[in-house]
Amino acid sequence: MITAEQTSIKFQGNFDASLYGVLLRHAFLRSLALETKLPEWVVAMKGMSGKKYRYLINNLVETVPNARYLEIGSWAGSTAGAAIHGNKLRAICVDNWSQFNGPKDIFKANVGQALSPDVEFGFIENDFRKVDYSSIGKFNIYLFDGPHEEEDQYDGIMVTQSAL
Repeated sequence: MITAEQTSIKFQGNFDASLYGVLLRHAFLRSLALETKLPEWVVAMKGMSGKKYRYLINNLVETVPNARYLEIGSWAGSTAGAAIHGNKLRAICVDNWSQFNGPKDIFKANVGQALSPDVEFGFIENDFRKVDYSSIGKFNIYLFDGPHEEEDQYDGIMVTQSAL
């Protein structure tokens, strides 16, 4: 009997149509198989991203050539920490810590612990709508986890276009 607790995953679309599709599918399947180089302290970080998402983003960043990661909505830094740990990349996080009693000091500690000489890291403490995205370069991996209203989601795509 199939119950609501069971997980079913169906793929739709042609992941082989682009390099990024191939890499995303590969990173996703590795995360489902619990294949990760993340240490337990990254996996156990307090944050709003789940373990398998942390595996996924770390695996994806590892495989994307010349990875450049833009994250809006960083909260405690668990997702950014997972993305950067053990990888070579350029990363920028944007957050003003206006929601969920934003723990900026925890973010700094978590990301700081995950940094290495292979990571060029910066963060912008501002409302994501007020950032000049044309001045920060181009990014090939983007996570929007900012405010969750429909207008915010729309703006999360539209205002960042010059950086994507």
